[in-house]
Amino acid sequence: MSLSIVSAALVSQLCYFPAHDLGDGYWLKKANLLEPELMAAVKSQSDTCIELTKQSELDEAAHLVKLDPTKKTIVLSKK
Repeated sequence: MSLSIVSAALVSQLCYFPAHDLGDGYWLKKANLLEPELMAAVKSQSDTCIELTKQSELDEAAHLVKLDPTKKTIVLSKK
């Protein structure tokens, strides 16, 4: 089993927690594949978890988490 498949199996959700959002939108502007789901979560201001089903989604999610200055607004988690 390759490392990427193992990573996708271990980390399967990107969760958004609006209570920690600073509102600058920097990380959201960098979203591509996950942008529609994240934009909807930001608009609704509700805790939301997005299932990551592709390696490309996992890669984007990891990048976005690194950009989050609070390290609490968007979080990778196990399903």
